[in-house]
Amino acid sequence: MSIARKLYLSLGICLLMVDVAISAPVHIYWANLFTGIQRADGDGSNVVDLVTGLSGAGGIGLTTYQGKMYWSGYPFDRNIQRADLDGSNVEELVTGLSSPRGLAVDGAGGKVYWTDSVTRKISRSNLDGSAVEDLVTGLGSPIGIALDTAGGKMYWTEWGDVGQNIQRADLDGSNVELLLTGRVKGNMHHIALDLSGDKMYWVENLGGPVRRANLDGTSDEIIVPIATSNRVGSALDLFDGKVYWGDSSGGNDIRRADLDGSNVEVLITGISPFGLALQFVPEPSTLTLAALALLTLLAHGHRRATRQPE
Repeated sequence: MSIARKLYLSLGICLLMVDVAISAPVHIYWANLFTGIQRADGDGSNVVDLVTGLSGAGGIGLTTYQGKMYWSGYPFDRNIQRADLDGSNVEELVTGLSSPRGLAVDGAGGKVYWTDSVTRKISRSNLDGSAVEDLVTGLGSPIGIALDTAGGKMYWTEWGDVGQNIQRADLDGSNVELLLTGRVKGNMHHIALDLSGDKMYWVENLGGPVRRANLDGTSDEIIVPIATSNRVGSALDLFDGKVYWGDSSGGNDIRRADLDGSNVEVLITGISPFGLALQFVPEPSTLTLAALALLTLLAHGHRRATRQPE
């Protein structure tokens, strides 16, 4: 193999390894507590029904690269289902659950995780619903769940006779840690992670605020004040520095604010959201584009150097 061909191959491998920049969300997905799965554009426009005929839906998660969305059948279907991102090809994956609430997907790891507030445990299965296993049992009423797959951790909220808590554990359920307890105004609900900023965000229903804390549970603070509405769902857009949440009573809407709680805006009204998920589209990073340009120049130079004289 010539030196030039080796160089092109090396650059091609490098292009596969460089990071990508993540764009602002192109779609907002949510589980409607009473009907099914809905979606809107990133600015809240063009609301569409994707999956209808459900007896409600709870948590929702996306695997954009695999083109799938997953949701929990809360409160009445009591299952885990998935479909294509456009709502087609609905599949029932796990049945016979009691009250599946929060849901999170590890597409790369091939697992879907969920909480069950009646059986008081966290479980997971393969993406096709096989190999169901209980990870953490004997909890209060676990609701929201979020994954740090790079760090090998899962975080969840719970309330009930054990108090209002945020805990975390390894992805296999071992090494459970209590991070935060008490200091809440309503029941802890969904949770989202900002790993690069070392923050976790969560909402509290029954008139509670939107809050955040460090990933170890310290520096707990209210960022959006106590409300009269029932706050549910949470998601983060770290590209634009936004936190999203839903309101399943009163306003029946989806809102967002800056990560410090300022600049609150209403995006979508007239719905009953529970879980939220944002769909992002990866864009080539500056490093990727520069490497592509260099590869093009090298290839052009090599062709000129090896061109036979006429």
